[in-house]
Amino acid sequence: MKILIVSSLFPLPIEAGGKVRLYNVIKNLSRDHSISLLSLISEDELKLIPLMKQYCSIVETVPVRFNENLLSKISSFQDLSKVSYFMKRLMMVLSGHPYDITRWYFPLFHHKFNRMIEKNSFDLIKIELPFAEQYLNHNKLREKGIRTFLAEYEIRSVFFRRKSATEKGLSKLVSYSLYKQMERYLRSVWRRVDTVV
Repeated sequence: MKILIVSSLFPLPIEAGGKVRLYNVIKNLSRDHSISLLSLISEDELKLIPLMKQYCSIVETVPVRFNENLLSKISSFQDLSKVSYFMKRLMMVLSGHPYDITRWYFPLFHHKFNRMIEKNSFDLIKIELPFAEQYLNHNKLREKGIRTFLAEYEIRSVFFRRKSATEKGLSKLVSYSLYKQMERYLRSVWRRVDTVV
């Protein structure tokens, strides 16, 4: 079977739980299947691409400066005053799209994903986390006979649910709204993919 794995993490170096899991999934699947990988990657990880090629027939990456682009967006919440932090969360609620999903959208990643689908005849796309679902054109994939498989272990909705239980007033309402927004998004993703684990 030809499997495309789409991930926000590059599996190497093996330094955190998500990377350990992803690396072992690729390693074990590669014994019996042809594996391709599309992932975000930091500049420090670029030199590790050749090591993944022992398990993957194709390795495509999109370099991202995590500390400037992604982590700064995350950590910027901690640097803001309580009012600014509250306003940022309120804007996320009003946008209709979970920030924890949209912050992972990169046009180059989308372009590479589409190019890989056009050039290869994959049997299955394994999506690591719901962030990658935003790149899928389900009708096109079904026409090509490509099944989608979501590895679901998203915890941000749990964070917002717990936060809403401890906060008061308007802040409680915003946290609860963010929790419900993520929950609705996840349920819609679960309906669109073929299999969720």
